[in-house]
Amino acid sequence: MCALGLTWHQARLSRHAVSAQAWQGLTGQGTEISKIFIEHPDLRPYFYDEKPIATDDVNRNAVLQLSEMYLDFIESFQDDYVYKLPGMAEDGKYRLQWDLYFRDMFATSPTLCKVAKEKQKWYSTKFDKYAPSESKTTRND
Repeated sequence: MCALGLTWHQARLSRHAVSAQAWQGLTGQGTEISKIFIEHPDLRPYFYDEKPIATDDVNRNAVLQLSEMYLDFIESFQDDYVYKLPGMAEDGKYRLQWDLYFRDMFATSPTLCKVAKEKQKWYSTKFDKYAPSESKTTRND
C-alpha cells in the first residue's frame, strides 16, 4: 500500500473510532439513566406514566435530579459532532428516531417538561421542540 493510501486508510479508521466513541458516550448516558430505573423502579412512573410530582413527594429530589440527567442526555445529542455521525444529520434516520423518543419522554413526564422550562437558561438546546402543549405541562404541582 502506498503512503497516500495508508494515510487515507488510517484517517478512515480514525473517523470510525471517533464515531464509535461518540456513540459509546451517548448510549452510556442512556444506560446510566436506565440503571437508575432498575435500582429505583418507583421513579419510573414520573417519566413514563405521566405521574406528576407533588411538592411534598418523597421522591421529589430524585425525580428532579433525574430530569436534569435526561435534559443533559438530550442536549448531548445536539452537539455538532453528533450531527456528523452516520444517520444523525438533521433529517437522518437515527436522528428522527431519537427525536421521537425525546418527544415521547416529554409527553409522558410532566416533571421533565417543568424542569426543562425552569432550567432552559442552563442549556443551549431549545426543549420546547419536544414539549407537548402548555396545558399538559402545568398539571403538576
